[in-house]
Amino acid sequence: MIESGALEAVTAVLGLHVDATVPTGKVGIVASPAMASVQQFVVEFKDEGEADEFADTSLATANLVRSIYGIPALIAPVSDEISLSIHSLHCENDLSHAGGRHSKVEGTLKTYSDEMRQRAHAEIEKVAKSLRSQAIVHIRASQSASVDNSAVTAIMHGAAVDLLGGNNVQSIKRKSWNSQFSLLTEHVPGSMIYLGAEIASSRRSHQSPTFDIDENCLPVGVAVLAETAIRLLNS
Repeated sequence: MIESGALEAVTAVLGLHVDATVPTGKVGIVASPAMASVQQFVVEFKDEGEADEFADTSLATANLVRSIYGIPALIAPVSDEISLSIHSLHCENDLSHAGGRHSKVEGTLKTYSDEMRQRAHAEIEKVAKSLRSQAIVHIRASQSASVDNSAVTAIMHGAAVDLLGGNNVQSIKRKSWNSQFSLLTEHVPGSMIYLGAEIASSRRSHQSPTFDIDENCLPVGVAVLAETAIRLLNS
């Protein structure tokens, strides 16, 4: 949608996700940092020895890819404070190549705090060195997304408080549920509401066969989104 131009001339985006662990009538507004630090990383394995070492290099590279994709779940299992992706993989498989065999894995690291960024750096280094002690790891200087979402978040929070009362509005941290919405807020200012939808006598787990919500929550969500949109248009 972004690539096809869906955000052209858009000045703000608003999102909503039901939260079946929060009582109906209450909402949560994402208040944690929405600006991501984006870094490019490169891991290289090099062999200068016997020809059969290439097979070991290929295996190490495969294990590296698998391990890298497991890092977010390892250090931030219940949030989307970190994401890792691999966009380039190269293995030199010419066993007669005079310079030896090597592989290179390039990827992108995205984090939302200094602590998470440092932990991710350490894990990438740890994984690479555990597979090959002579692994070469490069992590380039970070670039932060330039979109500031704070103004839209403040307006949404104010609208929710005025409609529902301060006791029914929580400031919460990012959750994995808004990882796709975050792709939008990297381009356009925005904010997201988690809408309390718990069935009072029967809390249902998200993404399970028995998931269900108290549909009395729906007018609450509509009201907060509409009031936020009106205030944005008038601001």
